[in-house]
Amino acid sequence: MQQTSFNFTDTPTMAVRRKAMQRAYDAADEKFKEQYRALLMEFVESGKNFTGEDVQMAYKAQEYELPREWRAVGSIYSSLRRRGVIEIVGYETRCQGSPTAVYRKKRGKDSRP
Repeated sequence: MQQTSFNFTDTPTMAVRRKAMQRAYDAADEKFKEQYRALLMEFVESGKNFTGEDVQMAYKAQEYELPREWRAVGSIYSSLRRRGVIEIVGYETRCQGSPTAVYRKKRGKDSRP
């Protein structure tokens, strides 16, 4: 029996991931990005822990036009994290089973988008 091998050296670097997120963000509709960012900031300002899935479900409940590609929101979260507006405080399981980050407003930071 042959042992399965894994090559972890081919994983994308952060620079490659950022470029891919930026392409998805640039291709997304401006109205979608504005609506999503505004809703996300409501979650941030609540002071409660939240996941991207929480924000996505709230977005869908608003009956806004859905985006072609949800990956565009990754860039929004990354930007807020780099600027110190939000932080990851843990992980939990999404409804479909994969792990997702749990966010909250970073303490002592101004959260203007």
